Amino acid sequence: MPDTASTVSRRSALRLLGGAIAVAAAATGGSAPPVHALTGADRGAGPRVEALLARLTLDEKISLLHGATDPDPLGQAGYVPGVKRLGIPPLRLADGPAGVRVTRHATALPAPVLLAAAFDPELARRYGRVIGHEGRALGQDVLLSPMVNLIRTPYAGRNFETFGEDPLLAADLVAAEIEGIQGEGLVATVKHYAMNNQEKDRMSVDVRVGEQPLHELELRGFEAAVGAGTGAVMGAYNKVNGTFACENKTLLTDILRDRWGFDGWVMTDWFAAHSTKRALTAGLDMEMPDGTYFGTALRSAVANGSVPERYVDRAVRRVLRVMDRFGLLDGSAPPRPERDAAAGAAVALEVAKAGATLLRNERGTLPLPGGASIAVIGPTGERPFVSGGGSAHVVPDHADSPLDAIKSRAGKVTYTLGEDLFGKPIPTAALSPALDGEGQRVDAGKT
Repeated sequence: MPDTASTVSRRSALRLLGGAIAVAAAATGGSAPPVHALTGADRGAGPRVEALLARLTLDEKISLLHGATDPDPLGQAGYVPGVKRLGIPPLRLADGPAGVRVTRHATALPAPVLLAAAFDPELARRYGRVIGHEGRALGQDVLLSPMVNLIRTPYAGRNFETFGEDPLLAADLVAAEIEGIQGEGLVATVKHYAMNNQEKDRMSVDVRVGEQPLHELELRGFEAAVGAGTGAVMGAYNKVNGTFACENKTLLTDILRDRWGFDGWVMTDWFAAHSTKRALTAGLDMEMPDGTYFGTALRSAVANGSVPERYVDRAVRRVLRVMDRFGLLDGSAPPRPERDAAAGAAVALEVAKAGATLLRNERGTLPLPGGASIAVIGPTGERPFVSGGGSAHVVPDHADSPLDAIKSRAGKVTYTLGEDLFGKPIPTAALSPALDGEGQRVDAGKT
């Protein structure tokens, strides 16, 4: 089941103790004991998990370490089949950062960057509860969110999905949101670990960063997520200091496991795997959305002895441990709830109001007086742009166009599509499906 506050506090205390020992050892020139000796990040996972692990065949173990095709798809991003013979249920993994991304209706929450503008961890916790509740109601087990990468460039197409550029604020908010998500029984996945701060060339860019800025800036939010008990971590596409994030031992083992005591599992971003042995031994546990490297290739590597089976066992143990913690192995997880669209909409409205910031109000223009004459310009005035594209796209229960909403409250309202950057009238085609930050259609099924 999800961690209690006392469990989170104990984990945080152990992590701080381990860090203090390391600092003291460095100051005296001695060597510190590994932090995982205190946290038990890779010890046994309890009798139920160990018993299951002992009964699994190699093929069954490998099936738990990569994505597959869902025989009964719900429009989610990923699927892991489970092992029916031993009562291990499948896992369904859904985006996203501002609401549950499936083909059914869900609450379209304001973007996380707007949530951050409210500076309110308790509101972030309630935001997480809405997603956690709806995720389970919509048949999901794992949420591929929250995103906690810092905003480092204004051109990154997914800046709206994260919490801004302040590492302290991001850490406070991601911890609270994860507590909200997992308090409803949905496994949270903090992403994209690490330094995924741009979309251009994200599959190949090599981010060179020193240890101090890495830890004090980018990693601060990820460490807070681990302290809050996140069940999963998603590895990034990019390289960090010369090595792909999803096969980077410094990130996946030295920092995440040994220093912070993370005891969940690490999955790739979609198609972010690049190897079998290097990735698995470095600390990667699951390849998504398929098994290019962690399927037949892994089976062959174990068979020819190039990958010891204990690394497969380690990864499976991490996945099963989280499933056990959330009551998915013994049927103790609470029944799936019904959606509460009204409650979700109320939280969405509260977040929108709290995060709205008025920077200037020259000559007291706002609020507009009754009967004011208003011009609405642009294609999204008539067609609401409800959510971001790609992994942030949500099918809302209902969405009035801004133009209709303004007409219901204002006096004279005029509307035009307006002009483009070159002064030419915007064509009617501008009302076609919106594109995300990478130029993909929001309904293109992209993760």
